[in-house]
Amino acid sequence: PQKKWTNEDFDCDGRDEFLFENKYQNIYVDAENGGSIFEFDILNKNYNLSNVLTRRYEGYHKKLKEAIENNNVTDSQELASIHNDAVRVKELGLENHLFYDWYRKASLLDHFFNKDVKYDELYGVKFKEDGDFVTGKYDAEILRGDRLELKRIGYVLYNDKNIPLELRKTVKPLKKGGYEAEYRILNLSNVSVDFNFGVEQVFAFSEKNEDDNAELKDRTEWIRKDKNLGLEVKILSSKNCDFWTVPIETVSASENGYEKTYQGTTVVCVYKFGLNSKEAFTFKITTEEISN
Repeated sequence: PQKKWTNEDFDCDGRDEFLFENKYQNIYVDAENGGSIFEFDILNKNYNLSNVLTRRYEGYHKKLKEAIENNNVTDSQELASIHNDAVRVKELGLENHLFYDWYRKASLLDHFFNKDVKYDELYGVKFKEDGDFVTGKYDAEILRGDRLELKRIGYVLYNDKNIPLELRKTVKPLKKGGYEAEYRILNLSNVSVDFNFGVEQVFAFSEKNEDDNAELKDRTEWIRKDKNLGLEVKILSSKNCDFWTVPIETVSASENGYEKTYQGTTVVCVYKFGLNSKEAFTFKITTEEISN
C-alpha cells in the first residue's frame, strides 16, 4: 500500500475523498463534509474504529412514542396474551434515548458551541451550534510527506454578528495506529471574540463501559481500553482541555420488543479561549490506537 495521501472518488458521490493506507491502518477523509475522518481501519484487527451509526428518525419510533404517551407499554419479559396489543419494551424510559443527529457522525468535526453550552447537552444533541464548520466544505491539499491540510474560511455567530474565521487542520498519520491533527484558528475580524471550541471524535468500541459517560476537566489525556477488541485508544492534547464523553445509543425494534443499543462513543475535546483581531489559537491532538 502507498504511504502518502491520494485522492479518488471512494464512495462514488461525484467528489473526491482523501485516502491514506499503509500496512497498519487506513484513514479516509471527507473534505466536503466537515473535513472529517469517516473511516479508520485497524488492519491487524480487521476493524473499522469509525464505524458508528448516525442516529436517524425511524418510522417505528412514532409507534413507540404514542404507546408511551398512552401508557400502553409492557415489559418484554411478560407473556403477551393474544388480546394484548401493548408495545413491548426491554427496558422502561426508552423515550429518553430517542435523539437524532443533524450531521454525520465522524472524527475531527469542528464545533463552535454557544457560550452557554453544557456537557449535559451533548448526549441528546441539544447544544446550540454557532459555527458553520461541522457540515462545511474544507479545501484539501496534500502536502510534502504524509500530511493532508484541510482549510476553511467560515463564520461563527458572536453577539449577533457573523465573525469570519480561518480554520486549518493538518492531519498526519502516525507510523502505526492513529493520527495527529495540528490546528490553527485565526480570527479574521477586527473585534475580540471568545470561543467554546470542540473537536469531536467517534469510536466504535465493542461495548459500553463506565468511561463512556464522563466530563473530565482540564486534562491533556484520555484513554479508553477495549478488552474484546484487544486495543486501546489514547487521545493527547497539547493544550489543556475538557474531555466530554457520551455513548451513541439507538432505539431499535427487535422480535422481543424495543431496545436500546450501544453503537459507539463520542469524545469531544473542548477548548475555551479568546482571540483578538488577527490573532490565532494553535494546538495539536494526537489520537493513538494501541493494539494489545
